Amino acid sequence: MVHRSTENILHELADQDCLGQNLQYCFVGIPAGNGLFHVSDAYALASTYALVGVGWTELGSMPAYPRPGYVKRSGNVVVVKVNE
Repeated sequence: MVHRSTENILHELADQDCLGQNLQYCFVGIPAGNGLFHVSDAYALASTYALVGVGWTELGSMPAYPRPGYVKRSGNVVVVKVNE
């Protein structure tokens, strides 16, 4: 349910006042590794260049989507952790 997950993340960002033109966003983790995100057959055929996010999975004890705390803001940077 990509659409539902994306919609939920956008709502969470809005609820936490984390949407804005002056903010920078860092999505951590590989969405395909989270069972709530849909993975198409094309994902298996993607080049390593297309597999953005590989290796960006360590942020200490920060929980991943959809657990509370998966969105953190520090100054003008918003981190969204989508996968462990």
